[in-house]
Formats: sequence, structure tokens, C-alpha cells
Amino acid sequence: MTRSLIAAAFTLAAVALTAQAADMPIPKVMSDAPSDKGSWRIEMLDGTGETAEMMKGMGGAMTVCTTAGQAMAARDESPKKDQCQAKLLEDTASRAVMEMNCPGMDGMTLRNTITKAGPNAYNVTAETMQGGKTQVMKMKMSYAGPCAAGDAVMNFDKDSPACQGARAQLA
Repeated sequence: MTRSLIAAAFTLAAVALTAQAADMPIPKVMSDAPSDKGSWRIEMLDGTGETAEMMKGMGGAMTVCTTAGQAMAARDESPKKDQCQAKLLEDTASRAVMEMNCPGMDGMTLRNTITKAGPNAYNVTAETMQGGKTQVMKMKMSYAGPCAAGDAVMNFDKDSPACQGARAQLA
């Protein structure tokens, strides 16, 4: 799986988790989450494979602006061969299981299991299945506040290895 595909999958997972997909209801476990789009802080807790290594190299945490992600997706005028289809497999007040099948992305399936971690905070186990391989990432998502369509889709902590490396290259 390429790094760009992992980033795309991570963004898709974040959008799915915030239940902003057009056909996806808000899971009961997330009933206290703000109903607007917004910004979500994602902290990696554990993971396997290339995804975990990539996140460790970036510092293990990022903020995803779902408002900007959806605005970017709306501007994308490229033809869509196969749309991803999302469904809610389990929906209780304590746990939700969401699955997104993307046949146009080499048969990728994302399965997210969400449990409550606190007010506007959730523990997530994200499984990415593709080509007979499964990668698992455990993370904590917490609502970070509103954001705008013109904001960056992903931001890393200013002291993360990714930002330190970028500053070093600019110097």
C-alpha cells in the first residue's frame, strides 16, 4: 500500500468516523459529538505494518479538518469509476462498527470500531483490508473545534518529526 493511499484511507476513515458521509447516520456512540463538520485530533495509540511506521514518523498525531476534506472532495471533478459504499454494521450507545468498501481502490475495505473515551472523544480501531493483507491502527479521536473549507485537510503538531523535517529543509 503506498503512502498516499494510506493517507487517503486515513482521511476516509476520519470522515467516516465523524459520520459526515451523505448516506451514513451518526452512530449512537457519537450522539454527543458536534453535528457540524469540524476539526478532529487523531492520536495514534498502536498499529501494525506500514501505516504504523508512517504515523510514528509523522509524530503519531494529526488534526483532520473534515470541512476542508469534504470541500476538496466536492471540487474533485475527476470521473468516479467506483464509489465507496459505507454501512453501519453495529450501532449501540457503547459501540459502533462502520465499514466502507471501495472496489475502485483495488478492493480496499475499511472497518472502524468506535467506543466512547470521554466527552467528544472516541477510541477507534481502524482495520484496512486490501490484497489479502490487513493493517490495524488504534487511535483516539477527539473533537478539536470548528474549521473552514479553505483550511488544510491535515495538520501535524508543530513539534512533530514531520514539521521538524520540513523546517530543516526550509532553513
